[in-house]
Amino acid sequence: MRSGKILLYQTGAQPEAVCAAALSAAGCTVVKFYCPLAAAEDRERYFPVLRQLLREQRADMVFAFAYEPALSEACQLEGVLYAAYCINAPEMAVIADNLANDCNLLLSPDTRQTQQLLAAGAANAAYLPLAPVLTAPAQQRAEGGPDFEEISRMGDGEKGQFPKYSAISFVGSRHTDNIYSRFSGLPDQLRGYLDAATSAQTQVYGCSLFDAMIDDTLLDGLRQLLPIAQAGQDAARYRYLLTSCILPTQATMLERTRSIGYLKQEFGTRFVWYSREPADAGQDGCRGPISYDAKLAAHYAAPYIHLNMTNRCRSAGVPQNCWDILECGGFLLSNYQADFAGLLEAGRDFVQYGSGRELRDMAEYYQKHPDEALEIAAHGCRTVRENHSWTARAAELLEVL
Repeated sequence: MRSGKILLYQTGAQPEAVCAAALSAAGCTVVKFYCPLAAAEDRERYFPVLRQLLREQRADMVFAFAYEPALSEACQLEGVLYAAYCINAPEMAVIADNLANDCNLLLSPDTRQTQQLLAAGAANAAYLPLAPVLTAPAQQRAEGGPDFEEISRMGDGEKGQFPKYSAISFVGSRHTDNIYSRFSGLPDQLRGYLDAATSAQTQVYGCSLFDAMIDDTLLDGLRQLLPIAQAGQDAARYRYLLTSCILPTQATMLERTRSIGYLKQEFGTRFVWYSREPADAGQDGCRGPISYDAKLAAHYAAPYIHLNMTNRCRSAGVPQNCWDILECGGFLLSNYQADFAGLLEAGRDFVQYGSGRELRDMAEYYQKHPDEALEIAAHGCRTVRENHSWTARAAELLEVL
């Protein structure tokens, strides 16, 4: 598919606008639309309207940044291709009833999630990495990024001036308010096993331990003690929600809480942390939320060591904030993710760690070698801008189609 008419179902996803613009620039006609489909009563009311829209528009494809079962059903009945870019982690499409509709093409920015979708019965699934959404002004990129004094005048950074790359920044929440807190009523032995499993996962990067650690006997016991409404009576759905959502989120909380505590102790006021989670307010100097707009772009362009701690729900893929940091010219220090391979080169475009010790060592090393950090940030920025824009992703998407 090199051109054609695309109906873009609006979900409010961060990449939506820039992707639509890239598809238009590639020669496609993009028509945006929306109708509420989340609740059962909404689906019943709007489904006939949706089918009528597909007939009238005569589009080649419906595209959305999520898998919506009602959209798939309408496309199946009207003979229209439905391409769903499943950018969420975990991806609830894995437990949808109509994945096997032959109108479906499910795209995922995570190779492991792609395999999960195929294993769950998706008619077609393909891997498509994310791309930057934020763009920093040219004068704020790594090649000549602002110093801390300039950032302070924008309402960001420390009052006063530090040497470049002497401070470390993390933008993200700890996810303390997660479903795992409901597990407090479990028998001590079972709760102890799950606590040990989530703690062990924080020490391992590049694979999930939970599938192997949750056998059928344990799963059956948990289903009796802690039913999950979204799973119903389906054991496979319960397993997916437990191993790909609930336990990984708890592991994320443990890892981030531990790392944030260390960084605050080690760097004091030179550790800058932003979170939108109410439970994080005032914790270890958390500054509250930073909006996903020009302010965050300017923050990513500043000469911090920008830390990525991937939510453990995303097993292999490169998360959105990594692409944004690099495109804005920031120096990226990230945990290991398998899908970096083939996209970006560790040590040239960014730096990665595979343990808490490596995180500490890397942060200390690049504080002492700011010229190397600047060189890596500049190279990463060039690589992303030249090879990983949404223009490039739109071309890849059309090639898959």
